[in-house]
Amino acid sequence: MKYLAGISIACIAVMVSCATTANKPDKQQSPQTSADGLVVNPNRHLPKAIVYRTNIPVDNHPTVKVSDSGNELISYPDPRDIRGESRPIKLTDGWLLDRQGGISKNSRFLKYTYDEYAALPQVPSHKELLGSLLKDVRVTDVRVLDITLQEAIADTAAVSATLLQLLPKLNPTF
Repeated sequence: MKYLAGISIACIAVMVSCATTANKPDKQQSPQTSADGLVVNPNRHLPKAIVYRTNIPVDNHPTVKVSDSGNELISYPDPRDIRGESRPIKLTDGWLLDRQGGISKNSRFLKYTYDEYAALPQVPSHKELLGSLLKDVRVTDVRVLDITLQEAIADTAAVSATLLQLLPKLNPTF
């Protein structure tokens, strides 16, 4: 019975906390325009949008992350995590907007397409994943934008225009 009473008290505390937070006036600042002309919201602490290019077009292939030596898997998706929203969005001049997350110089592309990988009944073994890497494909350039992924998705035309105009000013990650 003490256990149930503890849970009830905890639930009440959470409800009061949520109600107090919900009743506070919203003090958000309005979005601003960044130096590169893209709209940013200063209150957001979300990950920034990442764009990248590869030496060979592979926008229909999911990525894994490997060690610097390329011999070990660092991270890989579960087939259940791969959806239509995982595919990158094609931008201008071979640039892609990363929606799978975590693209970097150590990203490698699988021979599977997104649909093939999503249809797998389970994650392949590390050995199978390492054996299914597209050997000649590399990420050649990665840039972090001053906007969130959601903002970039909402206006890909503006992102493409910004890439063409301001590419030298954008921060490469490697």
